[in-house]
Amino acid sequence: MTQTEKTLAHYAVIRSLERSPQTFKQLLESCHSLFPDQLASLLGEMEANHLVRRDGEEYALDGSIPNRWRRLYTDWNENLDRAYTSLSAIMGRIHLPHCLDYEWWFTHSGREKVAELLIHNNPLPTPESVVFLGSPLFGAFASALLPESKIYILDKSDATLGTIKKDVDSERVHLIHYDAEESLPQELVGSADMVFFDPPWYVDYYDLFLRRSMQLSYGRYATVAFVLFPLLTRPTSLQERKRVFEIAMSYGLSLVSMETHVAHYYTPQFERETLVRRGIEAKNWRRGDLAMFISDGTRLPENIALRVEEGQWRELIVGKVKVKVRVKDENPDIYIAPELLDFADGHVALPTVSRRDPIRKEIDLWTSTQRGFKIKGWRAIWKIVEGIRDNLSFEEIFESIRREYPNATIPELEKSAVEKVWRELRSHFGG
Repeated sequence: MTQTEKTLAHYAVIRSLERSPQTFKQLLESCHSLFPDQLASLLGEMEANHLVRRDGEEYALDGSIPNRWRRLYTDWNENLDRAYTSLSAIMGRIHLPHCLDYEWWFTHSGREKVAELLIHNNPLPTPESVVFLGSPLFGAFASALLPESKIYILDKSDATLGTIKKDVDSERVHLIHYDAEESLPQELVGSADMVFFDPPWYVDYYDLFLRRSMQLSYGRYATVAFVLFPLLTRPTSLQERKRVFEIAMSYGLSLVSMETHVAHYYTPQFERETLVRRGIEAKNWRRGDLAMFISDGTRLPENIALRVEEGQWRELIVGKVKVKVRVKDENPDIYIAPELLDFADGHVALPTVSRRDPIRKEIDLWTSTQRGFKIKGWRAIWKIVEGIRDNLSFEEIFESIRREYPNATIPELEKSAVEKVWRELRSHFGG
């Protein structure tokens, strides 16, 4: 019997026997209500095909079948220590999370709980390959708990992947720079036995990430799991949750478990800043639900790019501050003097983290410390931010701006405008 000939019932039996030899009665209780006569027939077939062997009253996996669970379970505490050690090193180096990238990260307890549920409650055999889509820190943590699985961590932030790289097993953990809004690289189609994602909590993002999950798991029975926003996240959350499930069902996914309030998040600085402006001190209050589905691998959505967010941004890290600058339509041959413009109330600390707030469309420079500006002359401002990151002097930054405009004359008089922006940005970046 080949891999492609196995049914979901075969995988359910293999998953049950991964843990330990079991009697017929025990298998009947653990195999998702498979009818007794069907189970008896299946066990006879699997025994004949050398997938299981019988020893008295007990059935066990045949020695030819890989059993990743045994080592995973035996070494769980040791691997958990290793996971925390590597993640602590990563957290010591990583940038402050950014609102525009929806970087809400799990607390230690939330991360461990989600990993335990994802791995221990998986209804299929321990996966040979796992893809973490847009959840890089959790992927780095969980990779230590799956020592015999091939891990793919897909994320759109080069800075995040670069930070993770130093503390994961480079031979087994593959870090891939990928934005889910772009079409999936062909070599990744059909690569995953398990896909996990923790998307921005909006329906269009769930649709996007579910599409990519179906492509990643095509041709396999696979587990697809994700964090779902709670009932009161927004006034329309009940209807939006229903829509997420409808989308999952339209892709042929079948729900196998739902755990509420297990995904616990740190409150990032950018969110604390907006709450403090309203006189609210609230720490680590956000929690999400973990939904786990099974895919039979028969659906392959069209592999097309899908734009979810408006605007194009460049980013870089200054110290630990992630800075994003909106790319605007400027003639590269015409110099526009840089200028930072506060919003109407005179505050540079942005008042909201909501995607629905109209102010988001006006922000052109946005930091992970929740400072935001409208700007003029984005090309010059980008060179200033680069210069601050690289510890260049003001004179060196001004010369780099001149080089950015080889066909324009930038007189010495422009230095004052550049210096004003340079000084203000340094104050917000901690320089």
